[in-house]
Amino acid sequence: MNEIMPLFNAAWPFLLMIGIFYFLLYRPQKKEKAERKQFLEQLSKNSKVITVGGLYGTVKAIKGEIVVLQIAPKTEIRVAKAAVHKFQYEEEEEEVAKEVAAAQDDEATHGK
Repeated sequence: MNEIMPLFNAAWPFLLMIGIFYFLLYRPQKKEKAERKQFLEQLSKNSKVITVGGLYGTVKAIKGEIVVLQIAPKTEIRVAKAAVHKFQYEEEEEEVAKEVAAAQDDEATHGK
């Protein structure tokens, strides 16, 4: 027993660090990875999404790891499935529409 105590006294800081790394780094990353996988599985035709590059579009087709997005009428692009960041929600869509309208109004008042 006397031989184990010095070993435990030397090892407990390392054991504590391993525990901290597990709860602060590994576990949240594992959870985030599972959520991302679930998101990509939920991706379907006609889903409104935002890419990591900031493009807003509607999913028109999914072919393996390629997603075809319609970003404007008669304008479709192909992006990697991993490049789709999140779903576009109504609030965001309204906000973007307001920004576009404001930019168009500003352009109309100041001329081209």
